[in-house]
Amino acid sequence: MKTHNLIPMMMIAAVLGMTASRPAHAWSHPDINLAFGTTIGAADNNPSVTGPPVSGGASVVFSPMWPIANHASFGVSLFADDLGSHVARLYDPNDHTDLGLASFAHRSAWGAAWRGDVDVARHGRWAALASGTWGWSRMTDDLRGRTYAAASAVSVGLAGEIRGPVAPAQTLGLVWRWQRLFAQRNAAYDRRTTYATVALEWGWTGAPRP
Repeated sequence: MKTHNLIPMMMIAAVLGMTASRPAHAWSHPDINLAFGTTIGAADNNPSVTGPPVSGGASVVFSPMWPIANHASFGVSLFADDLGSHVARLYDPNDHTDLGLASFAHRSAWGAAWRGDVDVARHGRWAALASGTWGWSRMTDDLRGRTYAAASAVSVGLAGEIRGPVAPAQTLGLVWRWQRLFAQRNAAYDRRTTYATVALEWGWTGAPRP
């Protein structure tokens, strides 16, 4: 069995084992996490893969999460990541004058995934968290807004976060996320399959802790 098929089975088994003692009312008040940041590591010098070393783009993640055990939670993550554009110099075909940089193909990824969080360390009111996701992602390539290639993929992600309180029932954290997309790679269309994001994540605590 492939590794990315084992991950959801392990996550579901863990959730079922930890939710038996949760009161029913706790499931009606999820914690809300909203992250804004930028993509990194989405670069490749191959023109068929968008994103030279200087490119990247915005990243947004929305995650309602439910506490399932002491210092652990489970929920759904919706994400949209801009992976940057392929940028190249234009030259006049007659006298080879440098006309400057121009943006060509642009790539983005979006999707939904199951997400599990666990506290791995605490110092005072600050906590270090580890997260894992498994779900579905859609990659699209467009040229000036017109899509010319797209592919769906199973996505697996790992993340680490430092989080602390900023107001009653509110937290703010710095999170690094690594994303792996299990998409087909071939000579005709060499898809980018790994990238990372750095973001600030705001959290609102809606459910009482177990």
